[in-house]
Amino acid sequence: MNRIALLLWCVVSATAESNFAPPVVGVARDTHRQLRPVYGVAGNFVLRDAIPKEALNWAFSGAGGLMKADAELLTLDSGGRVTSRHPAPQGDAVLSAGAAFFPETNELWLMGADPDRKLRIEPYALGGDVVALGALHGRSVPLAVCRGSRVWLVTVDVTSSAVMREILAPGVIGDRGCAGALLWLDGNFLLADTRELTIQTAGGDERHLPLAGGVHGAQPELHRAGERWVQVEVAGRSPLLLLVNSDSEQLYRLPTVETRP
Repeated sequence: MNRIALLLWCVVSATAESNFAPPVVGVARDTHRQLRPVYGVAGNFVLRDAIPKEALNWAFSGAGGLMKADAELLTLDSGGRVTSRHPAPQGDAVLSAGAAFFPETNELWLMGADPDRKLRIEPYALGGDVVALGALHGRSVPLAVCRGSRVWLVTVDVTSSAVMREILAPGVIGDRGCAGALLWLDGNFLLADTRELTIQTAGGDERHLPLAGGVHGAQPELHRAGERWVQVEVAGRSPLLLLVNSDSEQLYRLPTVETRP
């Protein structure tokens, strides 16, 4: 009888401990360019085991995401674990949490759609370079395209690959969005250049954060790391996580990860 009681106590204890596991904040790239799940709370992060591939790019929404390795596109679950691998064009790609655009082939891949889709968009239809992706909405997906020095928002029909609509991006994003790293986050735009980070909300408001102390002239990088989290990489500095709220934002530094000998 005592053995049964002890066994039940162990099961309950294990369940209770699992309920108090630290939350998954998102996924982030460490200084060795490997992607790791991030646990904890704002300002107190723990980076767990890395995906053993160099992460060229990634996007993660909290519910799942994508990671681009050299010649593969990896899908991630809500815990940042790899669920599938797909051979893909070599080199970098423009990513959202559910889509990938490959500049070398002009292909747009929709991952997690029912079923997954691969579209080829004619270069003349875009008229420039795709620099950011919005979220799939019904049968359309919006792309931010640099044409000269200005950013246009081009909406593509995912059933026909045809352009449905195109408009100049509002505010500073339309005027200066090609001069830095651009990220589209649930209707908000983030633009990072060598001096500052600009957040332009869906309502048109602008907020600015200084970015200083990196390698002179090096272009920062922006990557979606979680539901409201963005990783900011400035050459010569340790990576940062930015928490974006509707009316404010806050930067936090990621802990350094040591590699095992």
